[in-house]
Amino acid sequence: MESSKDIIYCYESNPSSKFRYLSPSINTLLGQGVLEEAYNDPSSPFERIHPDDLELLNEKIYGGIDYTKPVIQRWRTIEGDFLWFEEYATPIYEKEQLVAVQGIIRNFDER
Repeated sequence: MESSKDIIYCYESNPSSKFRYLSPSINTLLGQGVLEEAYNDPSSPFERIHPDDLELLNEKIYGGIDYTKPVIQRWRTIEGDFLWFEEYATPIYEKEQLVAVQGIIRNFDER
């Protein structure tokens, strides 16, 4: 997983927000320091996502999307550019309550 070109993650939303795991490939795609930023401030993805995709991110993290379909979204790089990504997310439930989301995010900006 450490050498994957895709971003692999597990984001806990309950009882608190934090990354259980985030692959180093995020630094390759979005810029050096994004990995550390996300671990230090779990709210940073909400600032890095394109404003038009913020509601979609909230729905993904807190429930409310169809997890069987890919999620298309744009993320801001360190340089300020937005890149397109396709994600397959899987919810994690404990006692029928959504507690985390894990997924694989692939850049398809060149398409």
